Amino acid sequence: MTTSNLTDSDIKVFSVLVTILLALAGYLYKYFDDRGVRMRASKLTVINKRLENFYGPLYFRSISGGEAYQTLLRKLKKQRMSEDPTEGELAEWRVWYKEVFHPYNLEVENIIINHSYLMLEKYIPKPLVSFVAHISEYKAIVAKWEKEDYTDHFATTMFPKELKVYIHESYKKLKAEQMKLLKIKD
Repeated sequence: MTTSNLTDSDIKVFSVLVTILLALAGYLYKYFDDRGVRMRASKLTVINKRLENFYGPLYFRSISGGEAYQTLLRKLKKQRMSEDPTEGELAEWRVWYKEVFHPYNLEVENIIINHSYLMLEKYIPKPLVSFVAHISEYKAIVAKWEKEDYTDHFATTMFPKELKVYIHESYKKLKAEQMKLLKIKD
């Protein structure tokens, strides 16, 4: 068919078909674009909630708790608190543990227990389980101290060193995803 063979009705039908196809293409583009925006917004909401209620508070407490512990070690001129402490150092440890570390650890435990649904993993990571076991033992030790029983000063369940790595890596991963979804360059 050439343009000379087209009738007015053919041109009208063709115009209507082109109009319908353009409208359909516009609708499909808008639908998929809106769907992408909704999916990105949904992902961002979950990431923000994880950062605000789980990984953010754990990250901050990890940094501040580590700094507080280093401050105590500098004050006592020690590499580790449990390295052959004197009676005076043990008395200092009790004060620092009860007033600084224990409240911090209870907050961390509370975040883990009450907000674990925000974890990235399907199952509770070992560093979190180990931390809760560690703090549980210290609850008993602190209770003894309150009765002036100083036979124990340190938990036999060690503080999980991998906890800091887990918290920091998870936090940084989520922050990177958040910035990517917000289209912010770091």
